[in-house]
Amino acid sequence: MSKLINKTDRCMYRQWDYDYNAFGAAIRLSRRSRDLTQDEVAQTIGCARSTIWKMENGGYCSPLIMFKISEFLGVDFMQFNVRPESEEQMIRGEM
Repeated sequence: MSKLINKTDRCMYRQWDYDYNAFGAAIRLSRRSRDLTQDEVAQTIGCARSTIWKMENGGYCSPLIMFKISEFLGVDFMQFNVRPESEEQMIRGEM
Protein backbone atom coordinates (compact mmCIF):
# COMPACT_ATOMS: atom_id res chain seq x y z
CA MET A 1 0.00 0.00 0.00
CA SER A 2 1.30 3.42 -0.89
CA LYS A 3 0.11 5.12 2.30
CA LEU A 4 -1.19 4.17 5.71
CA ILE A 5 -3.70 5.92 7.89
CA ASN A 6 -2.62 6.85 11.37
CA LYS A 7 -4.39 5.90 14.59
CA THR A 8 -6.23 9.24 14.82
CA ASP A 9 -7.59 8.82 11.29
CA ARG A 10 -8.72 5.27 12.05
CA CYS A 11 -10.65 6.51 15.08
CA MET A 12 -12.20 9.25 12.96
CA TYR A 13 -13.26 6.75 10.27
CA ARG A 14 -14.97 4.60 12.91
CA GLN A 15 -17.24 7.51 13.74
CA TRP A 16 -18.54 7.81 10.18
CA ASP A 17 -21.39 5.84 8.71
CA TYR A 18 -21.03 4.17 5.34
CA ASP A 19 -23.41 2.76 2.78
CA TYR A 20 -21.97 -0.74 3.04
CA ASN A 21 -24.23 -2.18 0.33
CA ALA A 22 -23.10 0.39 -2.25
CA PHE A 23 -19.48 0.04 -1.15
CA GLY A 24 -19.68 -3.75 -1.49
CA ALA A 25 -21.17 -3.48 -4.98
CA ALA A 26 -18.39 -1.10 -6.03
CA ILE A 27 -15.74 -3.44 -4.63
CA ARG A 28 -17.24 -6.44 -6.44
CA LEU A 29 -17.48 -4.54 -9.73
CA SER A 30 -13.90 -3.29 -9.47
CA ARG A 31 -12.56 -6.75 -8.54
CA ARG A 32 -14.40 -8.46 -11.39
CA SER A 33 -13.33 -5.82 -13.92
CA ARG A 34 -9.72 -6.66 -13.02
CA ASP A 35 -10.49 -10.39 -13.35
CA LEU A 36 -9.42 -11.06 -9.74
CA THR A 37 -10.83 -13.67 -7.39
CA GLN A 38 -11.79 -12.95 -3.79
CA ASP A 39 -8.87 -15.16 -2.74
CA GLU A 40 -6.39 -13.08 -4.76
CA VAL A 41 -7.64 -9.81 -3.29
CA ALA A 42 -7.65 -11.22 0.24
CA GLN A 43 -4.11 -12.54 -0.09
CA THR A 44 -2.87 -9.22 -1.47
CA ILE A 45 -4.34 -7.03 1.28
CA GLY A 46 -3.78 -9.54 4.09
CA CYS A 47 -7.23 -10.66 5.17
CA ALA A 48 -9.45 -13.73 4.87
CA ARG A 49 -11.47 -14.47 1.72
CA SER A 50 -14.58 -14.47 3.90
CA THR A 51 -13.87 -10.81 4.75
CA ILE A 52 -13.95 -9.91 1.05
CA TRP A 53 -17.17 -11.88 0.61
CA LYS A 54 -18.71 -10.13 3.61
CA MET A 55 -17.74 -6.70 2.29
CA GLU A 56 -19.10 -7.44 -1.18
CA ASN A 57 -22.39 -8.47 0.38
CA GLY A 58 -22.86 -5.30 2.40
CA GLY A 59 -21.33 -6.42 5.68
CA TYR A 60 -19.36 -4.24 8.07
CA CYS A 61 -15.60 -4.53 8.26
CA SER A 62 -12.88 -2.51 9.90
CA PRO A 63 -12.02 0.89 8.44
CA LEU A 64 -8.42 -0.26 7.96
CA ILE A 65 -9.53 -3.18 5.74
CA MET A 66 -11.89 -0.83 3.88
CA PHE A 67 -8.96 1.50 3.29
CA LYS A 68 -6.65 -1.29 2.08
CA ILE A 69 -9.14 -2.83 -0.34
CA SER A 70 -10.17 0.61 -1.60
CA GLU A 71 -6.61 1.54 -2.33
CA PHE A 72 -5.83 -1.81 -4.00
CA LEU A 73 -8.93 -1.78 -6.21
CA GLY A 74 -9.04 1.97 -6.82
CA VAL A 75 -12.37 2.63 -5.12
CA ASP A 76 -12.73 5.80 -3.02
CA PHE A 77 -14.50 4.53 0.10
CA MET A 78 -15.08 8.07 1.36
CA GLN A 79 -17.71 8.56 -1.36
CA PHE A 80 -19.86 6.04 0.52
CA ASN A 81 -19.91 8.11 3.71
CA VAL A 82 -23.55 8.94 4.44
CA ARG A 83 -23.17 11.52 7.21
CA PRO A 84 -23.96 15.12 6.35
CA GLU A 85 -20.97 17.33 5.64
CA SER A 86 -21.52 19.37 8.79
CA GLU A 87 -21.07 16.25 10.94
CA GLU A 88 -17.84 15.42 9.08
CA GLN A 89 -16.59 18.92 9.83
CA MET A 90 -17.48 18.50 13.51
CA ILE A 91 -15.55 15.25 13.66
CA ARG A 92 -12.50 16.93 12.09
CA GLY A 93 -12.84 19.83 14.55
CA GLU A 94 -13.53 22.41 11.86
CA MET A 95 -16.72 23.78 13.46
